[in-house]
Amino acid sequence: ESEERFRLAADAAGLGIWDYDAVRDEREWSERLREILGLPQDEPTLLDTAVQCVRVEDRSRFLSSLKAIKKGDIERFAATFRITRADDGRERWIAWNAWRTHKTDRHSPRIIMTARDVTEEKTAEQRIRWSASHDALTRLVNRAQFHETLDQAVCTARDSTHAVGVLSLDLDHFKQVNDTLGHDVGDALLKMIADRLRQVARTRHT
Repeated sequence: ESEERFRLAADAAGLGIWDYDAVRDEREWSERLREILGLPQDEPTLLDTAVQCVRVEDRSRFLSSLKAIKKGDIERFAATFRITRADDGRERWIAWNAWRTHKTDRHSPRIIMTARDVTEEKTAEQRIRWSASHDALTRLVNRAQFHETLDQAVCTARDSTHAVGVLSLDLDHFKQVNDTLGHDVGDALLKMIADRLRQVARTRHT
């Protein structure tokens, strides 16, 4: 009855359930978990099937967490990993919570994992972080982020043999453009300059 109440609560919260019996090496996936991963309801509950949904960049970290909790090195973990849905190929952010539970004794562990799609939350968080460090018009890093990046570069250079280069550019007659042609044209000019800078800058440049 307790497990059934838990499953009902999980369904209501939109949580997918991964129930693993370590003794019999058997796992059960809830319908919601299959929906999250984009797997059909009749898909066999193989570990590799789920692991293949996890993005390559996150896969080793995901497997390490599973291995640690299976061995008993940790009793629980909570982490967020990216997946690629099996049916439509969309990338999603999934928050996983896992813990060991012992139904009868410590030698008969079960591992329960819940999965929740947090893509919208993650995307909103990334937008907020991006807005705090970028100029909305040019989409280049803003003054605060530039100074922070420069400080980090100087510190790194101080501890190594590398050097830091700073290029200063001036846009001639910009006030005259704004005064004679209007601020909309001035904004368009700034965006054009920003696009040109992006085209010539390398990925390690700010």
